[in-house]
Amino acid sequence: MKAFYELRSYPADLPLRIYRHENKLFSFHAHWHSDIEIVFVIEGDIRFGINQETHLLNQGEAAVCCSGDIHWYDSLDGATFYILVFQPGVLGSYAASPPDIRFSSSFFTDAIVRERGLHPGLLDSLKTIIDVIYAEMQVNEPFSRMCITAKTMELFALLQRHIPRTPLDAEQESRRLASLKTMQSIIDYLQSNYTSPLTLAETAQAFNLSTFHFCRLFKSLAGTNFKQYLDAIRVDAAEEQIRSTRDSITNIALECGFNNLRTFNRVFKSVKGYNPSSLRSGPGTTKGIED
Repeated sequence: MKAFYELRSYPADLPLRIYRHENKLFSFHAHWHSDIEIVFVIEGDIRFGINQETHLLNQGEAAVCCSGDIHWYDSLDGATFYILVFQPGVLGSYAASPPDIRFSSSFFTDAIVRERGLHPGLLDSLKTIIDVIYAEMQVNEPFSRMCITAKTMELFALLQRHIPRTPLDAEQESRRLASLKTMQSIIDYLQSNYTSPLTLAETAQAFNLSTFHFCRLFKSLAGTNFKQYLDAIRVDAAEEQIRSTRDSITNIALECGFNNLRTFNRVFKSVKGYNPSSLRSGPGTTKGIED
């Protein structure tokens, strides 16, 4: 389980990474970073949340997260999609604008493109550019870095040319940052105490919040409820131990905060899509999820 705030590492000569996830179950819990992130669905569908707005992205649709946007996504049926993430500095002298503006929509579905009168070829153009960026990263030939930088600037220019933008509301942004700070403290608390029998009421009390306000804050920023998020933290910790140690699965389950093996197996399967015992079934049988 990654921390709520994500600090990515990049190659020294190009602060950009692109991933292509193919037909895999995928779950990325709510997080934010100063980077720009673009997701484009090639096949299947992804449930995607950005700043309290959620959409189902289908084949040929995309989403863009600007610096500081809280976002999460998952694909429970398997999907193939690109994730392009880069530091604003890749945009050179134009990097100053992303932190100060937001697109009128972070989601680019076929319906939204039609409803808002966006350029009808926008999504096809995005796919073409991202294909080139991915190909150049794979071949890594002379001047590939130059080509990737140019294509990334072209991509963001395309977005800014065709998508209406709105300035940030200073008061609203201040409230959002305060919520982020509280949420980060909550996530840090869960990461440090997941082995203990945490309850919703006790955790809310630890942050001087009523259960109602705690649940509303957590759901709006994390895209899931308290129990589901805590279960995911515990399952990720257990999976790491199962892979890296020879301790019994029962002991690992108990050490990671589960009351018994039966509950652990049920929760693990619901989160990961496979049984924890499959991780020790021998070479070639593990069904790990890349993240």
